[in-house]
Amino acid sequence: MISINKKYLIIVLIVLAILAVAVFALGPDKIKSMLAIEKKLPAQEAATLAIDYINKNLLSEGVTASLMSVVEESGLYRIHLKISDQEYDSYISKDGLILFPQNWVKLEPQKEESPEEESPAVDTVILESLAKCLTEKGFKFYGSSSCGWCNKEKDLFGDAVQYLPYVECTSPDGQMTQACKDANIESFPTWILPDGTKSSGFKTLEELSQLSGCSL
Repeated sequence: MISINKKYLIIVLIVLAILAVAVFALGPDKIKSMLAIEKKLPAQEAATLAIDYINKNLLSEGVTASLMSVVEESGLYRIHLKISDQEYDSYISKDGLILFPQNWVKLEPQKEESPEEESPAVDTVILESLAKCLTEKGFKFYGSSSCGWCNKEKDLFGDAVQYLPYVECTSPDGQMTQACKDANIESFPTWILPDGTKSSGFKTLEELSQLSGCSL
């Protein structure tokens, strides 16, 4: 009986030694894969990892994302988040290793426009007068060269754009400029009125005229 126990003991030790060599050679991740072991994080923990990564690596300084909700969807976690005044959906794998941020960085709300209701051309002299009036009254137009709606705003003024009180918020290295940090700019375009009130989003010439009292 004693010799039989020793025999089995030797067999067990040999098996354990083989397993130890396999773990060392293949690594724990490979072993997990071979054994179909899947690491799954709780939804809230995965969402927190995603929000932390987005804030640290994907957003300009001074802009932060906040979590609104997280649900399981199609084998992933769908994260509903808010950046400034906009809401977006991103996705993260259940193991918290792969983030799908989607195309939410600096998206601007689209305004519905009917093709037949295009604004008539405005005389250059009138545009120059409006731009100068906005500047003289103390308005500030904060934007970024990479912002499509900012460029559309400037295009409204044509050659008179040089008279706009425009402040560029993106430095050559892609960071937010100090002037825009000091003004607490969170989205583009943003107009700041003489009394310090912020008005975000694209403005038509008519809206700027009504907002400022400058004639058009």
